[in-house]
Amino acid sequence: MQHVQPEINRLTAILQNSQGKDGSWHDPFETNIVVDAYMIILLRVLENDDEKLIQSLVKRIESKRDPSGVWKLFADEKEGNLSLTTEAYYALLYSGLKKKEDPDMRKAWRFIHEKGGLKQTKMFTRLMLTVTGQYKWPVLFPIPIEAVLLPPTFFVNMFDISIYARAHFMPLVLLGEKKFQVKGINAPDLSDLYQSRSPDPEWEEMRSNEYRSLFSRLQTSTAALIGL
Repeated sequence: MQHVQPEINRLTAILQNSQGKDGSWHDPFETNIVVDAYMIILLRVLENDDEKLIQSLVKRIESKRDPSGVWKLFADEKEGNLSLTTEAYYALLYSGLKKKEDPDMRKAWRFIHEKGGLKQTKMFTRLMLTVTGQYKWPVLFPIPIEAVLLPPTFFVNMFDISIYARAHFMPLVLLGEKKFQVKGINAPDLSDLYQSRSPDPEWEEMRSNEYRSLFSRLQTSTAALIGL
């Protein structure tokens, strides 16, 4: 506790000093660079070439880069964050303002490559890359669309998920069911980060017998419950 209390005191002082005279706090709503990266990708995919906005997003993403050339979720993260670095790298390339040959981009590429490539990124990152046409959807999507019809009385159902998670869950399930993809005209090519000769390099874990069995049983059970 003796090591924790000084930090508690420091943070308490920051809150007290930043409080307004009316008792409230006013601070900018700021997140990490994920929103910035995804906005660049979205604008390019939709061919909405708001160059002023894209330039400002690129500037912010670059301002958050670690001196080592990677991006971190937290300042005290020992190494760069693979998923975040991949998203930043992809967005910067998509912006058209950065090239793979740029020295700082080469640093990011090496980090991603050394950490196992795209296959080792988090699932949400891989899904974003799939939706934007970087590689194929898995043969079996992680969650069958029938799962959204599971009743609240079932041991697991969509209402057990937080409202924040549901807001992402439903669109992804629909996208996965339709295997939807959209690719911008000048989309960058990330195939040099696959590190696999498999036709579906980023979804190898979903081709195991165990996963296929689980998927089949969940789909069959759901269909039986809702009378399909």
